[in-house]
Amino acid sequence: MSLEGRGGPLTGEVVVGVDAGATKVEACALSRDGRIVKFTVRRPGNPLAVGLDDAVGAIAEAARGALSSMGEGKGRAIFVCAGGAGSEEVRSALIEAL
Repeated sequence: MSLEGRGGPLTGEVVVGVDAGATKVEACALSRDGRIVKFTVRRPGNPLAVGLDDAVGAIAEAARGALSSMGEGKGRAIFVCAGGAGSEEVRSALIEAL
């Protein structure tokens, strides 16, 4: 299995997917061949449910947790699915935190 982004194959060593919901945030780091490298679960991360600061903190914590076994300098992409992220304020805060 090879992972593809909008511009073609992803060339970094790991890709992180984050699902931020009202009850928990799940983050999964995948290798380019599709193997799960690390999976983390954190506190709620929907900004509409817990507030912007708490949500951004939970999402960033989950993403960093998923990346923790990879070390510094590894190429990577992070994809986040979060309720309320259609808001410019929420989107900007997430981009800055990650």
